[in-house]
Amino acid sequence: RNLEQHPGTGTYVTGGEESYGFLIGTDVRDKDAISATMLTAEMALYHLSQGKSVMDRLRELYEKFGYYEETQVSRYFQGASGKSIMNGLMAELRDHPPAKIGEVPVVTVKDYSDGTTTTMSSGDVAKNIDLPSSNVLQFILEDETVVSARPSGTEPKIKFYASINSVAGTPLDRAVADVQGRLAKVREWIDAQIARAEAAS
Repeated sequence: RNLEQHPGTGTYVTGGEESYGFLIGTDVRDKDAISATMLTAEMALYHLSQGKSVMDRLRELYEKFGYYEETQVSRYFQGASGKSIMNGLMAELRDHPPAKIGEVPVVTVKDYSDGTTTTMSSGDVAKNIDLPSSNVLQFILEDETVVSARPSGTEPKIKFYASINSVAGTPLDRAVADVQGRLAKVREWIDAQIARAEAAS
């Protein structure tokens, strides 16, 4: 929208979403498998001409810029008390944000309901998120891991998302092992928060 309102201020290249929808360029205004497929075929042909596969190139990018992996944990809370369990979980995370997740310190907490960012070390709160209000919490960890909590607005279901990356330049086998180990600890933390909320109901 900003690029439409201010032509010439930037270029939209591509975007993607959680369910693997892609939008290439601006000719189509919704997820478009045809343009994404054509770009993928062109990309595969280019790398083949260089004696590589797309996966070979992806591995090179991982080693140069860091290996990234994401996970999602979704939980549906059964019964009449389901919504209150979910709301209680969000309230606990909002009122008492964790100091650590998976043994890594939390540096920043973003609360998209009121547009604020809290710096954990100082307790400073800044109203600096210029997005529509949404019941989403995001925890930024010292190692750049991002953990987000987003409850459904229509049913007693909550989703946690985590994105973890390795340090750029790390050999790929070591980077994958490191990221997957840290990801497992984050999943353990998420499972523990859900179990605690259910036990408190």
